[in-house]
Amino acid sequence: MIGPELKLQRQKDLAVLDLLRKHSDVSQPHSIEHHFLTDSRTGGMELLEWARLNGFQVSDLQENQEQGKRYYSFDLIKPTLPVFENISADTSLMLRLAAEFECTYDGWGCEVREVGSGKSTVRFQLQTSDFQRLSPPHTS
Repeated sequence: MIGPELKLQRQKDLAVLDLLRKHSDVSQPHSIEHHFLTDSRTGGMELLEWARLNGFQVSDLQENQEQGKRYYSFDLIKPTLPVFENISADTSLMLRLAAEFECTYDGWGCEVREVGSGKSTVRFQLQTSDFQRLSPPHTS
């Protein structure tokens, strides 16, 4: 049985993959950027170090502030053939890592690449965070 968080993430994964199939060359690996947020600089740094040691490219830990609250954001980046089996395995791992390192997994994104005249060109970027409408409504 899968939990509600993983079930929701899989719905978002399928929505983005469907758009990718329509607009991108999915026969080639894409640089998948897995997005994380955390209140803890230490937790973020520890997850970034884990990712480096396990073959991911990593972004810098960015300090952000919203409505007076400080938080950090960063990405783990991995070339991946964008098919459901690969993305599902990766997002399952990211959700487990987020829990282990006390971070929030904020979904994944990648550039949409169109093949034309022998070269890939970036058209736009898709993000699972663009699919918040798939979230169940909050009840009070």
